[in-house]
Amino acid sequence: MPSPHPPRRARVLQVVTALQAGGAERVVLALVRGLPALGFDVAVATVMGLGPLEAPVREAGAEVRCLGRRRRAPGVAAVARGAAWVRGGGFDLVHTHLFAGDTWGRLAALAGGARATVSTAHNTDLDEDGPVHRAAGAVLARVTDRVVAVSRAVAEHAVARGIPRDRVRVIANGADPARVPRPSAPLLPDPARPRLAAIGRLAPQKGMEDAIDALALLLPRFPGAELTVAGEGPLLGALVRRAERAGVQDRARFVGRVEDVGALLAETDLLMHPARWEGFGLVLVEAALAGVPAVATAVGGIPEVLDAPRTGLLVPPGSPSALAGATAALLSDPGALRAAGEAARARALALHTEERMVADYAALYRELLR
Repeated sequence: MPSPHPPRRARVLQVVTALQAGGAERVVLALVRGLPALGFDVAVATVMGLGPLEAPVREAGAEVRCLGRRRRAPGVAAVARGAAWVRGGGFDLVHTHLFAGDTWGRLAALAGGARATVSTAHNTDLDEDGPVHRAAGAVLARVTDRVVAVSRAVAEHAVARGIPRDRVRVIANGADPARVPRPSAPLLPDPARPRLAAIGRLAPQKGMEDAIDALALLLPRFPGAELTVAGEGPLLGALVRRAERAGVQDRARFVGRVEDVGALLAETDLLMHPARWEGFGLVLVEAALAGVPAVATAVGGIPEVLDAPRTGLLVPPGSPSALAGATAALLSDPGALRAAGEAARARALALHTEERMVADYAALYRELLR
């Protein structure tokens, strides 16, 4: 005879540094949206403020709390607040993201008595690779049931920094095809005016200066080329000045953070992604779902996402000439460009959807909560 009471839904607390618009935070948003249908109740804690993704997270039905104060080390008080929420809210599993979220979130999970803890390593973190970061990661891994790496490259990076290999699981990031619709018009409708885009945080990691310099190298051959630089960050002023010095200020548009990346990609023929280091490169998946091929640097997890030369081309980091050369090669052959876009879309639909990613995380949660 079936039980009159259905089994209690597992409760999961996602802990992230802040709800900014980066790849890690978009993964959190995807989990908030997708996990309830798979039997999980989800809430979100931040440790250093909120951010632009707060509204969509709340709209998806998740409670959001900030445990600390923006741009200030969270400290013991944040851990205490987090532990109290874990305990009082009956959270079974705590899932942490990014350095501050990982550090303070795992301490809160430990103090609050969560049954299981998961940490996702989103990057190779070359800007957070000092001895303090390494030591904290290695020590906290001992109280973490699984460290999820978003690519095999990130997994190897984690193991090299002291994370036990048997605790590492690879779950690749994914994007939602419905939020990145396929453009109705073919790529490169006007070969004389190729539309390029570089999308990402305007910070040293993303190498946006190489896209500006590559545009300057492309203009003699493609005088109608235009580059849209989308994103926010500390290097905005320096990049604008670089475009002026290179004489491409009329061909480079700086549009800030883009709410609807699908609309931008619908007007893009090729994505330039000149990252200096990268754990995964979610924007490559979004471009692929839009049928837009990419020229990207062969660093970190990018070669796992971009199946060169079938779906785009790979170049060395820090080389605007290589970036320009590979871009020119694709722009010079519209048929090859369009074939690469079709292949990129097919690959993304097969391997890198948000639905698949959420299902993989749900399976991991169930495994740990048995």
